[in-house]
Amino acid sequence: MNQIDSSSQTLSSTLERLQTELIDQRNPDGHWVGQLSSSALATATAISAIATALPHLAATEQPDLGPLVIRASNWLIDGQNPDGGWGDTPDSVSNIATTMLVIAASEIAEKTADGNPDLFSAAIPEWSLARTKARAYVDHAGGIPALRKRYGRDKTFAVPILMNYALAGQVAWNEVSALPFELTVFPQAWYRWLRLPVVSYAIPALVAVGQAIYFHRKPRNPVVRFLRHLAVGRSLQVLQRIQPASGGYLEAIPLTSFIVMSLASTGRTNHAVVQGGLRFLKETIREEGSWPIDTNLATWVTSLAVHGLDGWSGESKSWSTGFSLPEDEEGTTTDEEKEASEASRVEDGRGEDGRGEGARSQAKACTPTASWDRVACIRWLLTCQHSERHPFTGAAPGGWGWTDLSGAVPDADDTPGAMLALRRLEENAADVPDDLRSDILSAVTLGMEWLLDLQNRDGGWPTFCKGWGKLPFDRSGSDLTAHVLRAIHAWRADVVSQRPELASRIQTAYDRGWKYLEHIQNADGSWTPLWFGNQFHPEEENPIYGTSKVLLAFAKCGRGDSEAAGSATEYLLSCQSESGGWGKRLSDPNRESNHAFAHQVKVPVDTVEETALALEALSAVGISLGECESLKSGFGPNGRSGRYCRIVEKNANRLAQIRDACPKGVEWLGTAVHNGDHTGGSPIGLYFAKLWYDERMYPITFATAALRAASFIL
Repeated sequence: MNQIDSSSQTLSSTLERLQTELIDQRNPDGHWVGQLSSSALATATAISAIATALPHLAATEQPDLGPLVIRASNWLIDGQNPDGGWGDTPDSVSNIATTMLVIAASEIAEKTADGNPDLFSAAIPEWSLARTKARAYVDHAGGIPALRKRYGRDKTFAVPILMNYALAGQVAWNEVSALPFELTVFPQAWYRWLRLPVVSYAIPALVAVGQAIYFHRKPRNPVVRFLRHLAVGRSLQVLQRIQPASGGYLEAIPLTSFIVMSLASTGRTNHAVVQGGLRFLKETIREEGSWPIDTNLATWVTSLAVHGLDGWSGESKSWSTGFSLPEDEEGTTTDEEKEASEASRVEDGRGEDGRGEGARSQAKACTPTASWDRVACIRWLLTCQHSERHPFTGAAPGGWGWTDLSGAVPDADDTPGAMLALRRLEENAADVPDDLRSDILSAVTLGMEWLLDLQNRDGGWPTFCKGWGKLPFDRSGSDLTAHVLRAIHAWRADVVSQRPELASRIQTAYDRGWKYLEHIQNADGSWTPLWFGNQFHPEEENPIYGTSKVLLAFAKCGRGDSEAAGSATEYLLSCQSESGGWGKRLSDPNRESNHAFAHQVKVPVDTVEETALALEALSAVGISLGECESLKSGFGPNGRSGRYCRIVEKNANRLAQIRDACPKGVEWLGTAVHNGDHTGGSPIGLYFAKLWYDERMYPITFATAALRAASFIL
């Protein structure tokens, strides 16, 4: 049996298992919720917030919150790394930010217990040994200067950490930079012009943390001191106005915790913002005593699950090999070639989407055998679209956030994700009523306009706000832009049929987006994403993720033969390991190492997530080039003329490399799934500024999509 035959068998059995498991993981309402990893960083900030507020709460509130501090402290102590530090997740290497936050939490919890022994029904866990090891780690890592270096000029997270450290008595308040919270009293539309020192989603922290610093260290300048005094009440009103119903800003535990501890430290424990934040923390703690970085990513992981199950079948409206009819030397298509093209499509069973009957049969073969309610999923996704101007960012109606919960903010990754999911669900569901199809088109049209309004001047798309600045996560991103372009490609014909006046605007935005991607491509052919990283990369970036996502867009949108796509393909091919996988994570023996400062010697290995992403992107390029190869024979004398021939000849070696690499990737994934490695994630997600997380749904959704794509070329 040759490698391709063996890989096909592996693919079939592995894919069937993944599809069944994925469908079974839906909740009773017909969508996916997922599970974010527990976070030492989130848990530490929550301890600090609760312990700071606890002595000042009503006696009736204290019994519910005191035990949380004890449970969380035990969880943190049990999870300390051998080098003395903590990483953001249980599978993360230690980092200075999280370790400093744990030290602060332990100090505040002990201080609260010592001064108020009646607050706790049991003794606070013994922190002395763990804290001694943690301080040694912080000193070895470079202390506060190293923390500042980690975040550079972005004060979004460095200042709150130092504020927390100062509350714990670990650093003087004059070491904590002031934040201009008074600027938030200006109209929201002005924020982008005020050069705020934090990213757009950190406005709540700017207010609360800024006020705490002002309270504990008044400015020497009397004018500044007076202006900030005048702004306290009005900026606090801003903070209260944008607090979501859940009480959790962005549904994020660290952000909410920083706000609670800041205001509680200034004597405002009974303020509505603090009360709402404490309620949120109480409701989101897990049984073992930890908190995740965010409540959930339900909308995002549902979009990923739909892509995994339906993303490579029946995409008659969004699929494209992308190669136009071949042109002669003068750049025109001959009548002979047009006739031959149509004849070949009829003879080979190709429809207007350019896919052959063989591809259709394969798509049908890899369609999930278990049924699931796509219509219910459609209805739920439609309810997740924001229908009012968002109080947090001022975003107009039309976008989607990462969750259906009240703390979500519409963004340029979840919006195209939801639009693409609706495309696939609509095409693959057999029982979508006409009125629901109309609702889908209306929602997608509004989403399209929302995305068009968000595009930056450089042609790329940012996460939340247009033109906000160049701080991390506010600038345009390659992964976001590629996702938006795929959504535009999938829906533009439908949207223009309903709104013809948008045609020119859509085309202009689309062209600018591609120019942006080509302009920012790295010299080695890769792209760097915004919201994903790899903790073993020298810059903690993840070019495998970024390149895979952008290359997938090139292939899906008919640009798989471009120079940029060729360079990206070569880059991904060069990154495949000898074992057939991609990426880097900790191996089990290194996670358990007792070596001092073990994070410096841990050996990384390939991950399910990154292997799946690279495999899907390469398969997509292979599908495009393979379709082109099968079409070339229909054009010109002896099939030797036309653009298809030129494309095939130019990419023959590349296609051969893809057909060699993909079976190895399939075999690697098959082994990983057989071993159960797809049931737990690797920390490749970035949340806020360099905060790591993993999501249980990433490996299974990525792997399902990758194997479905690979099924077309094996």
